[in-house]
Amino acid sequence: MRHSSVSRCWAIASVLAVMGCTLQAQREVQHIETQLKYATGENATCQAWLKQSDVYQRLNKSFILQENDSEAANKIRIERYPYDSEKAELLRLNNLAAECRKNNLENFGRIHPEFVALLAKWYAEDDALLVELLRERLTIGHANKIVSMRLSARRSESKTVGGTITQQLETSYRSGMADRRRAATALQQWNHEQQLVLQQQKRISPADITRLTTCIYQGDSLSCTTY
Repeated sequence: MRHSSVSRCWAIASVLAVMGCTLQAQREVQHIETQLKYATGENATCQAWLKQSDVYQRLNKSFILQENDSEAANKIRIERYPYDSEKAELLRLNNLAAECRKNNLENFGRIHPEFVALLAKWYAEDDALLVELLRERLTIGHANKIVSMRLSARRSESKTVGGTITQQLETSYRSGMADRRRAATALQQWNHEQQLVLQQQKRISPADITRLTTCIYQGDSLSCTTY
């Protein structure tokens, strides 16, 4: 589900705990710290706005939308499929979150392509889960269990990315092109999942407009468009 992954981008800040400050990489790490602080702050602002929406408040009663949900145990025991009204609201929240996702990709993408690959992977996973819910292939409880497990796993994933970036800073930027290729591949997979969400949108709530996000690299810079 898109809303669940968006609200986890702050976990990327944990990379600072694993980034070494060798003499060769100290300047680059300081630059990353500044950009990371900005990116996480922007994401926090967007998440605060998202959580204030009526649709978020309604869905939060049955769905796990954030880490450390005090009602997680009860939500995991929900054995029904989402109602049609809930399906429509999941899609609406999905669309509300589109701008947050776009900003995250651009802001974290300025730091390193590995962040783009990680975020695109998360977004693709969550959109695929959303489609399974909309098709009634998963109960709400089963989906909530998957989300809960993913949130824990993503902390570890973000630390792994931090370690990868550290190694590259301590050697050279020779792998920069390969990093961007990996990021582009992850973005293509996410685009595929977005198209599947669009199909469900047309079936469930044809009057609503699904917002899609596309990103391309122009040299070292990532540019994203939500439409």
